[in-house]
Amino acid sequence: MLENLKPEYAIISVGKNSYGHPAPQVLRLLDEYNVKTYRTDTDNAVKLETDGNKIIYYTFDNEKNKWQKRKN
Repeated sequence: MLENLKPEYAIISVGKNSYGHPAPQVLRLLDEYNVKTYRTDTDNAVKLETDGNKIIYYTFDNEKNKWQKRKN
């Protein structure tokens, strides 16, 4: 699927769980296909903005209590 879709980015919404999510093999595949991955368990909240041409990604910095722009 990743080979056909060729995604640039992935967002994984996950918190503490006993299921082992996200699955290590999914993370490995995303890495193998060079998919930039944002995770709510490590990046906190994730926000995307677009001007119709490009996507701007932000993650929430709990310590500074504000959104931080991330490099794409």
